[in-house]
Amino acid sequence: MDLAAGLPYEIQKEKGKALCFIVFYDASEFLNINPFLIYGNAVYIPRGSLKEDIANAMALASGITEKIDSLEESIIGSSGIMEKTRGRIKRAIDAGCTVHLSGETGTGKNIAAKEIHKRSGSRSEFIYESCGLLSSELAESSFFGHSKGAYSGATEEREGLLGRADGNTFFLDEIEDMSLGMQSKLLHVLETGEYRQLGKDKVLKSAFRLITASNIDLKELLRENKLRKDFYYRLSPVMIRMPSLAEHKEDIPELISHFEASIGIHPNNRILDYTSFMDYDYPGNVRELFSMIMLHHLGIDEEEVH
Repeated sequence: MDLAAGLPYEIQKEKGKALCFIVFYDASEFLNINPFLIYGNAVYIPRGSLKEDIANAMALASGITEKIDSLEESIIGSSGIMEKTRGRIKRAIDAGCTVHLSGETGTGKNIAAKEIHKRSGSRSEFIYESCGLLSSELAESSFFGHSKGAYSGATEEREGLLGRADGNTFFLDEIEDMSLGMQSKLLHVLETGEYRQLGKDKVLKSAFRLITASNIDLKELLRENKLRKDFYYRLSPVMIRMPSLAEHKEDIPELISHFEASIGIHPNNRILDYTSFMDYDYPGNVRELFSMIMLHHLGIDEEEVH
């Protein structure tokens, strides 16, 4: 992708596979960036690079996705704030109701959602969707599904997310990007368990455990009229804020050890001196720390990240 299209900070997964973006940029756009900088799940390379440089970037991106896929996801940290967070997650699991996760990007909202799903026991599949990736025109079709010919471009029948979510856990990320109209329609499904596919009159049923997440506090969305009050009340029974890494830096050594073990770093090659990792605020939070560990073990100068 091109840097002008936006920075791909979020790791999006399709069929369980992590994606790594290769981002082309001009020197005028990012003067202090070096080739092959890694941030999160992106490799940056100057626009107009030679074919062999692009091939090297692709090989590096492939290696990153393999390591991300092998990473065992779990809530890590022994600090007081992480113990409290785990306690809230446990109560959410026991309650069995809708859960909303908030927090900065990279704090582990996706991991917490999967933890709730796994430990709930009775749910067989984890259905993920990012509202930020759905255009307003396609959101209704994506959620409800459609029949062939329901609208221009509907060349085949589609089940929709609600059909897949039936009996499972449905995780909606970036809920702040859902339109008010879609909020109303989803609320109806949550209250009645019923919906119709586009182009069909038959009433279908779907019952699922809903988990939502946002980078913005829901009360702030209410004040900005970006969230319906009735939808807010539906999302608010259990609300968990995932702390930023700056709030629990004492967990950094434990996180580093976990990352290194998960991606198969030999004990003889693991980081023992954590000093340089403790002196940075990590605006990208735990996800950025993971990127730093990747940089270190790939032999790329960590100062390039800054």
